[in-house]
Amino acid sequence: MGICRQFSLILLLLISGLTSASTFVDLQPAFIVNYNDGKRLHYLKVEITLQTTDDDMASSEITYHADYLRHKLIMLLSSQKADNFSTIEGKEKIKEEALVSLQEVMVQETGKPMIDKVLFTSFVVQ
Repeated sequence: MGICRQFSLILLLLISGLTSASTFVDLQPAFIVNYNDGKRLHYLKVEITLQTTDDDMASSEITYHADYLRHKLIMLLSSQKADNFSTIEGKEKIKEEALVSLQEVMVQETGKPMIDKVLFTSFVVQ
């Protein structure tokens, strides 16, 4: 790669604020929860990936605390109303609530939020 090209990439990274690469942690297995719409029982299957740009330890810390994080997500997802699963806005609201909840766990356990984004990589409602 030429020096001009390297300089351009470094400049682009500095301008965009992306000075470190993201790490993605898949929470496996997929989450399967039930929820009630007032009439009958429904099921949600969702696969979730967490994005972090904190440091190399973040991925291992997230993995270490995965059971606690999964618990928080299961409680959050199973407490939702059916309408939240049917719209983009509802799903975005759930992602925001999940991020806040997971960051609280990580701050409590490690002193740092560590998680930057919650990503739904699969979302099936039945």
